[in-house]
Amino acid sequence: MIELLLAFTLWPWVLTLALVGGLMISAATETTFVAFIALIIYAAVARFVFDVTPFTWIIENPGGTLIAAALYVCVGIAWSLFKWRDHLVNPEMQRKLTRGHQEHLAKGGRSEDFRESQYFPSEAEASSHKTRIINWIALWPFSAFMFVFYDLLSRFFSRIYEALAGTYDRLTDRYTP
Repeated sequence: MIELLLAFTLWPWVLTLALVGGLMISAATETTFVAFIALIIYAAVARFVFDVTPFTWIIENPGGTLIAAALYVCVGIAWSLFKWRDHLVNPEMQRKLTRGHQEHLAKGGRSEDFRESQYFPSEAEASSHKTRIINWIALWPFSAFMFVFYDLLSRFFSRIYEALAGTYDRLTDRYTP
C-alpha cells in the first residue's frame, strides 16, 4: 500500500522535473517552442491526471497575477539586455564588428554610417535575433541557470585550457618522435 501511495505522489514530482527539463532544453537551444509544448503538456496532465487546477490561483487572484507577471517580464527584459550585451562583447563578435568597421572606413565610409552599411555584421543586429531575445525574456530563470552553470563554467575551463595550452604543446613535442 505504501508503495502505491509513494508511486502516486512521486508522479507530480517526475512531471515537474520533466517540465523543468523541457524548459532547460528550450533555454539551452534558445527556442520557445519546446517550452510552450512542455507547459501545455504539464498543464493538461496536471489537470486531467492529478486533478490539479493550475490556473485556479491565477483566476482567483488577478491582481497578484498581473503584478507577478509584470515583475517577471521586467526581470526578463533586464536579463535580455544583459545577455545582448554579453553577445556583443564576445571576442568573436568584437572581431567581426572591428573588421566590418575597418572595411567600411577603407571604402570611404564614415563611422556614423557604419550601422547602416553593408559591412555591419548581421549577427550584431537585434532584429536578426528576435526569437533568441524573446526566449531570454520569457525563460529568463532557465536562461540564467544555463548562463551560470554552462556559459560561465565553460568560459572558466576554456581559460584554464588556454593558460595550459603551451604546456600541453610542449608535452606533445617532448614525446613525439
